[in-house]
Amino acid sequence: CYLADALTSCAGYYTRLRNHLDEMAEQRAHVLEFHTEVISIIRAMMLKCFIIEKQPPQVMKRDTRFSAAVRIIAGERWGFAIKQPVIKVVLINAEQAQSVLRVLNHSILEDPKIQPCGEVLNGDKVMEYSSQTKTVHFQFKGLVLKKLHRAADRRAAELVTEEKFGVYFQCMVNLPYKSSYPPHAFSDSHVTLHACSLPVTVTVHGSQSPAAEATIFWDNSFAPRNRESFAHPGAHSWGELKTRISDCFMKNTNRWLNDEALTYLGMKVLNTETTEDLDKKLVSWQAFAKDTLKKPDRNFTFWEWLYSAIDLIKKHFLPMWKDNLIEGFISKARTEALLRAPTTEPHTFLLRFPDSTQGMISISYKQPDDTVKHFIYSAKDLNKCDLAQRILDPTVFKFLYPHHPKEIKFQKYYKASKEEVPGYEKDLIKAHVPNPLEQYDSHSNPCTPLQHQPADFTDDFLMESIDYNMHNMNPYPNPNQF
Repeated sequence: CYLADALTSCAGYYTRLRNHLDEMAEQRAHVLEFHTEVISIIRAMMLKCFIIEKQPPQVMKRDTRFSAAVRIIAGERWGFAIKQPVIKVVLINAEQAQSVLRVLNHSILEDPKIQPCGEVLNGDKVMEYSSQTKTVHFQFKGLVLKKLHRAADRRAAELVTEEKFGVYFQCMVNLPYKSSYPPHAFSDSHVTLHACSLPVTVTVHGSQSPAAEATIFWDNSFAPRNRESFAHPGAHSWGELKTRISDCFMKNTNRWLNDEALTYLGMKVLNTETTEDLDKKLVSWQAFAKDTLKKPDRNFTFWEWLYSAIDLIKKHFLPMWKDNLIEGFISKARTEALLRAPTTEPHTFLLRFPDSTQGMISISYKQPDDTVKHFIYSAKDLNKCDLAQRILDPTVFKFLYPHHPKEIKFQKYYKASKEEVPGYEKDLIKAHVPNPLEQYDSHSNPCTPLQHQPADFTDDFLMESIDYNMHNMNPYPNPNQF
């Protein structure tokens, strides 16, 4: 806002100065040189005044709509309120984006050579003037990237999701001159305003999104300010990277990662079992987004593991994550050590993201014989029965680590049962985990054991249907009462 006001004041000053010089046209031999200098200043200012007010998405999908907005600061002062300029939008490659940024960063008064590498539908529009805000702007709501020409010399090891582009906005505006100036003055009577977006990647399928997001995350995290290219940043210390990862979680899930979680993540990406000088060790792009995790060997990368965790949080238990009810990034060994501690009561549980698979959450709990059981659930499992229900329904889960009764912590997330429909019976699907001490079914042959759980992971809870008329009421209160 302050920058816009300052530029508007400067624009007004130089516009008045130009008008005074116009009135002195009869003395043009004396003022033409000064006039040219003023026009150069105005042109440089106008280049700075053309801004992208709303950036396009940095991960774009072909044939999918996206939006963006541009604005000319102090546009009314330049006279654009009367004659709104036409703006054009195209997609350019990284090399062309470099030339645009060089012009903008160094205020070079020349038009960059642009050869579009992608066709953007609905990209030719006339900018609008708002009498209320006194701004010249345009908001694109229906841009669609259709054709795309990728670089033919792209390295074989480089994925298509690593190729970066820029969304280029351009419009040509005229500067008013009086006819009393000599003909050569008209050669500079127009200014080409241009702006280039932040780097974007283009996908054609949803499965490419994680890799594309990795490219953008790495670029945004470590790109130098006022850079002149979309060059790929090299390796960086874990101390730098962990801060960006925590920022990423805060942006997407509204919660920072604690030091213990970041230390665990650092040991995973660096493939080390020691924390000595961890922050000083370098993490390469290859290790971050291309190599699969080691110790033990996995079939997914470090970034894919993080990305799937963020996606699971946002879609299935964001409120619980924000309330710090989910430990998240902690090793299985550390989890078992905490739960087996003498001060930890039996039936205490902890929620974490297992490193053996991606996009899943694990409930680990302490049994009465001091052993620890682990139950793992995917997004598909949570669609059938949400996490709060899987915690509150089973009787074997009683305390959230270290000693919080589960009803106090999770009851507000328990979904209320649907209203009764006249003439129909209502049932409840309830999650259940057999108590390990109940080894035999009291209503059957005592020599026949109950069906036991797998030794380590299980995909589904046993589900049982409960008739409300038999039980008279829902055993859990309506969460709206709390």
